[in-house]
Formats: sequence, structure tokens, C-alpha cells
Amino acid sequence: MINGNPLANSSVVVKKECIDTVGGLNEDKSLVAAEDYDLWLRISMKTEEFKYIPEVLGGYWVGGSNLSGMSDYQIGWMGAIIDRYASYLNEKDRKQMEAFISYDRGVFYYRQRLWEKSLKMFKISLKSERVDIKLKSIFYTVLIWASFMKTFF
Repeated sequence: MINGNPLANSSVVVKKECIDTVGGLNEDKSLVAAEDYDLWLRISMKTEEFKYIPEVLGGYWVGGSNLSGMSDYQIGWMGAIIDRYASYLNEKDRKQMEAFISYDRGVFYYRQRLWEKSLKMFKISLKSERVDIKLKSIFYTVLIWASFMKTFF
């Protein structure tokens, strides 16, 4: 949860018994576009038997009408995932999750040209212990301030 969902649904193989053990795919409407993430989190609470294969075994297309890019849907399901699972994290990891999600939201608001919301999110993400999140947050903050400066000159 502190790094987002790294598992592309089409790249996962899971035994049916494992899915049955955790109650199957949750069809709650608050999880639209995140049913798989919810499933992976529930499975991770039952087993640690995840295996990473460091090869490209498939392709993934982003564009058009899919929900993979940051969208209002993603903002909504992020909240639902946080509500369901944040209590499983220790305080340090909870703060890292908040910083990571705030960075994602900041980028979303930046792309929507919602500068104030974006800056608010980047301010939170600057608390991350991850240097990459801090640097990217600073970068976007500078871009926003530069755009403000252009309007004055």
C-alpha cells in the first residue's frame, strides 16, 4: 500500500482455491476499477507466497476510455482502499502510504490544472521518506509556481 498497486490484473496467476479462501472478487461499487487491488490485498493477508518474474510476459495499453490513468475513479477507489486497509499498517507505513497517495493525487490535480489542490497534495507528499517522491513533488511544485510567475510577467 505504500507503493501503490504494482500488479497488473492481466499479469497475475492465482489458484482458484486462494481466491475462494478470501471470498472472491469484491463487487462493491466503491471499488470500481480497484477490485483486483482489493483482492491482492486480501490474498496478501492470507499468504506471502508471491513470486515476481523479472521478464516482460505481456503488454498493456493505456489510453482511450480505460481506467488505468489517474482519474476521478482512481481518486474515489483510493479512498475506499485506504478506508478498508490503512488500519493494517503501522504508523510509519501509514505515513508513507499517505505521502505516496498524496503525490498521485497531486499529479492528477496538476493535470486538471487545479493548482491549489495540487500544491496541497504535494505539500503532504514532501513528508515521504522516499527521495524520488520528494524530488518529483518539488519538481511539480516548481512547475506550478513557474506558471504562476508567468501570469505576473
